[in-house]
Amino acid sequence: MAARRVSATARHLAGKGRSSTADPLELEREGASFDPSVLAAMLAGGADKLALTRALNLQMSRDPALGVSVNRHGMSRAEERERSAIAVRRFVELWREDESAEVRRAREFAFALAWPSAHGRVSNHLDLFLPTLRALASDEQQARWLPAAEAFRMLGCFACTELGHGSFVRGLETTATFIPASAGKPSCFEVHTPTATAQKCWIGTGAQLATHAAVFAQLVAPAARGPSERRSAAAASHGSGQLRRWGIVVLLVQLRDTTTGRLLPGVSARDLGPKMGRNGLDNGLMAFSHPSWMGLTAA
Repeated sequence: MAARRVSATARHLAGKGRSSTADPLELEREGASFDPSVLAAMLAGGADKLALTRALNLQMSRDPALGVSVNRHGMSRAEERERSAIAVRRFVELWREDESAEVRRAREFAFALAWPSAHGRVSNHLDLFLPTLRALASDEQQARWLPAAEAFRMLGCFACTELGHGSFVRGLETTATFIPASAGKPSCFEVHTPTATAQKCWIGTGAQLATHAAVFAQLVAPAARGPSERRSAAAASHGSGQLRRWGIVVLLVQLRDTTTGRLLPGVSARDLGPKMGRNGLDNGLMAFSHPSWMGLTAA
């Protein structure tokens, strides 16, 4: 290894290298004991995948809407947020045109490396919201919601973390009260944030972009009747019967109008402010005041 470095340095000093100016990084590369192109192909998963990644990187660098070549360090938070929204829209347009899942995965990975905060607005949907929908929704619910979610006609976020509990799911305070069908109205779940510590906190895309959320909440429903059933200590009177908590349920809750982007009644959200990095991603603090939505299934 040392001999290779000495040889590479000598070539540069003699004017026989790639550049008349000795670049320390180039010297290290020329002195490597392996072929960098072979390593690059191995890390990419093969020469074909490496070629695809490089083609996507080149496409991104030449697309002004994606903004990956723009110097973002001098931007204000509002400017970066606006530019990242434009980039996400362009990413979705290209994503819809991609002919295979392999190209889509490669595109997402390339976008993540090029602009992490803009990619965060995509990954919350692709890597958190969509898998939750696929794993927990019934066949009927998937038939209704999955096509729109997969086509980005709705943009989802993952609303689990709470201000007072982090990701300690069992301790979450947000409630989802089951309302039985009556007077021709279908049954539903009423979502509520009972305390300040129950607010959904640091939710990616929750402050601005997300139209829907997978909301983790405590299921509140009528207590089982019968002498053999043990009553929950958390049971409370509600209407004509007793309610108790049954554990965690995941709800699909619409946050915003998909056309105007305005928050729906019963939903509040605000931005959590500047961060040390990734200001292109809108992390939000969200609360609910009894909006009624459908449940996916118990987690």
